[in-house]
Amino acid sequence: MEEWARAMPELEAAYAVGKGPTDPATLTEYLDGRSPHEIRSWMFRVLRTLIDHSQVGALINNMRWFVREIDGPAQFLTSDRPIITLYEFAAEDSYIILPIGPKSAFVAVNNVATQRRIEAYDAERWVGGLNRLIAGAAVRFAFARDDEMRPLIEKAFGSKPRTTLFQYLVRYRRQKNPD
Repeated sequence: MEEWARAMPELEAAYAVGKGPTDPATLTEYLDGRSPHEIRSWMFRVLRTLIDHSQVGALINNMRWFVREIDGPAQFLTSDRPIITLYEFAAEDSYIILPIGPKSAFVAVNNVATQRRIEAYDAERWVGGLNRLIAGAAVRFAFARDDEMRPLIEKAFGSKPRTTLFQYLVRYRRQKNPD
């Protein structure tokens, strides 16, 4: 949440205009007074709005969606930054990958060729690469089914921070509408 407030100072300005006489002085103070459940609910409403956005939502909704199930001993990690994507959703070879269980990942792509390429990757190598990205992007948490992946998590944790979707959208908006 703090990341959003820092990335969009206009949120603070909008809060200042709309706050009531008994509301906290700043957006940060207001958010600090909210429970994690309230913040999470609000963030999901914002996410739904983004997905329903005529341009962003249409790009994601029009992608080819599938679940890649894997066999063998490989298992996916997850973290507080589990989404792997190019964010250039309109690019022909764009993808969104999100582990949804130890043996499966949600995948969205823009064409059959990219889908086939992802489906053809050797499961062990594919999962290993994704796990390094997921652990590398983690900020506070990484999760595995058991302690077997502890060495990978300890080695990679936070080593490859990625731009979040929100940061990307803010940057994109500012490039389109420099003020």
